Amino acid sequence: MEILRAEKITQWFPPNRRILEAVDLSVEEGEMVSILAEPGSGKTLLLEILSGFRAPSEGTVYLLEKKRTGETAGAAEAFRRKYLGILPRDPGFLPLLTLEENVALPLLLGGMSGKKARRLAKEWLNALGIGAMRERLSGQLSAYEKCLGNVVRGTLSEPKLVFADDFTADLTEAEEERLFEAFLEILRRGSMTLIQTTSSPRTAARGSRVLMLKDGKIYQDCEIGGESE
Repeated sequence: MEILRAEKITQWFPPNRRILEAVDLSVEEGEMVSILAEPGSGKTLLLEILSGFRAPSEGTVYLLEKKRTGETAGAAEAFRRKYLGILPRDPGFLPLLTLEENVALPLLLGGMSGKKARRLAKEWLNALGIGAMRERLSGQLSAYEKCLGNVVRGTLSEPKLVFADDFTADLTEAEEERLFEAFLEILRRGSMTLIQTTSSPRTAARGSRVLMLKDGKIYQDCEIGGESE
């Protein structure tokens, strides 16, 4: 099943700066798609449009075979909570909440009881080997621990589609390797689809398909060379 289709996505910023130009994208259920792009190229903007946080200047986005462009903010938010997982580069954990509380928060906002949400968060954090950190505040966590928490929060509801925006950029190569082993297993076990953006060829190569965003356009099925400096 085609889980996402974007047609002719174009984004203009005043006065006449075009960031994205007629972007077409099709993603099948179960794919793990990487979009490789330089910093400042519009990759975060593209994910915002695909996930319904922002309306494009032109073009249409279909998710789960239904048109989503033009929905009200409330409808878009309800759809994201039910079907999408979001992994930003900075998880934005609330500083006065523990890791477990931060991870459980989206479930609470979605209507789940506090007891059940915290139990699920605890189980998943334990499964990823950071259960001992669950009572720590965000300022007491390493970049790797925050990233694992980000993964748990974004996949805990077992969404159909996960959007990840350069979310491992602050990790070492060894940390990223360890994280992706766990992350890809979570995606496979939950039959989740992944669309990730990155400026690292090494990270992009972890996807099953690699696209390139350059000069506002998407180039399909790119071959990855070495890591660029």
